[in-house]
Amino acid sequence: MCGSEAKLLLWAEEEIMNLTDKNGHLVHLEETKGAFQGDMVPEDQAQLRSFIQLAESSSYQIGAGKAYGRPWPGGMLKYCFHSNVSQSLKDTVHLAIKQYQKAVPCIRWQNVGYKSGDLCHQSPAVVIKSEPKGCNSYVGLVTSTSKPCQILNLQEPGCLSVGTAIHELGHALGMGHEQARPDRDHYVTIHWDNVQRGMERNFETNMENSTHPYDILSVMHYGRDFFAVNESLPTMTIKAAAFSAAGHEPEEVGKLDIGNRIGLSQMDADQVADFYKSVVSTCRASELQNFTCTERELDGKPWADRYNQNCSVYLRMQTSGQIKSCGEPFGSGVFCCECGGGLRLQTWSP
Repeated sequence: MCGSEAKLLLWAEEEIMNLTDKNGHLVHLEETKGAFQGDMVPEDQAQLRSFIQLAESSSYQIGAGKAYGRPWPGGMLKYCFHSNVSQSLKDTVHLAIKQYQKAVPCIRWQNVGYKSGDLCHQSPAVVIKSEPKGCNSYVGLVTSTSKPCQILNLQEPGCLSVGTAIHELGHALGMGHEQARPDRDHYVTIHWDNVQRGMERNFETNMENSTHPYDILSVMHYGRDFFAVNESLPTMTIKAAAFSAAGHEPEEVGKLDIGNRIGLSQMDADQVADFYKSVVSTCRASELQNFTCTERELDGKPWADRYNQNCSVYLRMQTSGQIKSCGEPFGSGVFCCECGGGLRLQTWSP
């Protein structure tokens, strides 16, 4: 194993940390130090080499049923929650799983219960943890005997969103990043001068084409300012070709933005279904219909401030003119749909 691979693997195992910038602000928690492309943890040296080879070749076609990892046998992903996971995070993960169940019904999910340490009661399985190590996951099914269960970490509060949970569960299912496609540069421009030094590999790929449309709204795509030196400036901007590639209207992209963390796009669902046809021959995706919003809860209960004022109270105060907006700087702007917060979810039809 060459020195650079050993260094990456050491980082992935031991140093995937949530950091703050010089002003004390949290960095994007998917931008963890050392994990491949920010949040993909390799199972071993062989998979790390595979990651690198896929990112540097034209063999990775996100819509052709190919992915970075191995599918779960029979389309069944078993999981459990570590004892350090809050009820809010459990609820968030369950909402993410429900989105997968609606979008790709052939994928099955089973909570087999937490045992101890990093073990569920059954294996192989995913142990969902919440440690100060950002948002990250092993990719696909891990078969190593030294890891009977594999870790998916969602740090609170930075990873506490349904879209982020969907993203990391996508990795656990075996999916890679959309912007790692070899034809990426036809659709987005990378602003290398604003990419953090040492993080350039996260954006590397080549110029060969893929046969499947590029999806700037994929939940597996980076956001505009990931790994930015100056977060007020983008590391990635959209080219005109990207709008027509997947049939997206500019208005739609404006609502969700590049690298959305709302949920699966239609092509995300199609990709997962294509990949799992190797283990579930009848697997197919549902059709994305629309978006809904549900109020975000706090510790498994409806949100209210310290004066026991809930979403409806803040909305009434806005309507009556007592406050200019029930959004920021109030907590209602995070928890309440009508105030710009809440959890946006998608509706799917068979």
